[in-house]
Amino acid sequence: MILKFILFLIIINIYLYFIIKRKFLKKNEFKIINKKCKIKLKKIGNNKKVIEIHDFFKLINGVTEFFYLNKYNLKVPTESMYPGSRFNIHNKIENEILNFMLLINKKYFKFKGEIYEYSCVYSVPDFNENKFCLLNSIPHRDNDIYRQGLAITIYLCNENPNYGGTIIYDFKNNNDYETVNSILNDKKSKKKKFDINVTNKFFKIIHNAELKFNKAVIYPMFYWHNINILPKNFNHNKNRLTITAFLTFENYLENDKMFYENYKILESKYYL
Repeated sequence: MILKFILFLIIINIYLYFIIKRKFLKKNEFKIINKKCKIKLKKIGNNKKVIEIHDFFKLINGVTEFFYLNKYNLKVPTESMYPGSRFNIHNKIENEILNFMLLINKKYFKFKGEIYEYSCVYSVPDFNENKFCLLNSIPHRDNDIYRQGLAITIYLCNENPNYGGTIIYDFKNNNDYETVNSILNDKKSKKKKFDINVTNKFFKIIHNAELKFNKAVIYPMFYWHNINILPKNFNHNKNRLTITAFLTFENYLENDKMFYENYKILESKYYL
């Protein structure tokens, strides 16, 4: 009797999960994004969490074809330390991704405030070995860390031994904050060679989001992270096409108790 009751509760919970998920996505009329995409919340330690989503786009062929047919007209200049090129995206794709990120924030992260800034681009890390520098090898944040915000990376490429997905890091020791910050603010770091040993010395991996075609990863912008490309593969990553979007809210992280407990606020001129 008890086993039947437990089985009944499990079935009810599964049913409610899919009903809630369907209503969650149905509120917005997504035409490009897949309403039936598989959303997974992953807790990765130290009060951190990421969202991984499989089968993200319904019209995936249209999303990739738009880039390859128009990329020579879409390239945009960038002052960030991203080790490659970025390209404008169709406004319909851009708007759907924004609405999806707002829904994810409301359900899972609950950052407050009006939208301060939003950008969405295609990204290709097409720098050759000579263009990579020390700053490219160090994990980074996607904003100045004073504002709450989310980043999304959508992989539009197949698995490849030359490159992977996105790695999220944490510091090995609290004292390493200041050391890494001094490296990021040192103008000479732009002229120094890529050195993966710097990452290995100061950071530990807390999550490796594996690369899969049509998969998305969403995480707070102040998480330290980097693309998963080894130095020997610099010249083989031109097919690592992704969409990256950044959504920043007006509220400041310095008002967030959890942020104070787990991070020190650092000044940094360089972010991706």
